[in-house]
Amino acid sequence: MDNRITGALLMFVFLFMTITYALFIEDARGSFGLFISGPSFLIVAGGGGGIIFMRKHTYQEHELGLRLKNELILAGWLGFLIGLVLTFEGMRWVPSLFHLGPSIAAAAITPYYGYLCGTIVEAFFTKDVKSMVLSRSEEVK
Repeated sequence: MDNRITGALLMFVFLFMTITYALFIEDARGSFGLFISGPSFLIVAGGGGGIIFMRKHTYQEHELGLRLKNELILAGWLGFLIGLVLTFEGMRWVPSLFHLGPSIAAAAITPYYGYLCGTIVEAFFTKDVKSMVLSRSEEVK
C-alpha cells in the first residue's frame, strides 16, 4: 500500500481514537457530531479552491500540493473569523455569554478542517521530488 494512503489511514484512526477516548474515558462533553460540519467544509474547500485558482499563475506546477495546503489553512482561518463575527454580533446581553462557548467551538471546526484537508491534499498532490530529479537528469543527457 502507498505510504500516503497508509499515513492518511493512521492519521484518521488516531484522531478517531483520541476523540473517542476524550468522549468516553475522560467524560468530555460533546459528541462526534460536533466534528462534522457541512458549512465548515464548504468554506475550506470552496475558499481554498478559489484562492488557489486565483493565485495559480504565481507558482510552478510541482508546488500545487504545498500551495493548496497553505490556501486551505488560510480558508480555515477565514472561516473561523466569519464564525467569530457571527458569534459576537448576536451578543447584546449578559445571558448571551452562555452561548459563547458552543459558538466558538463551532467556529473552531474550520481551522481543523483546513489543517486536516491541507495535510492530506499536500501529501497526494505534491509531485515526488525524487522522480522529478531523475526525469530532469535524464533530460540533460
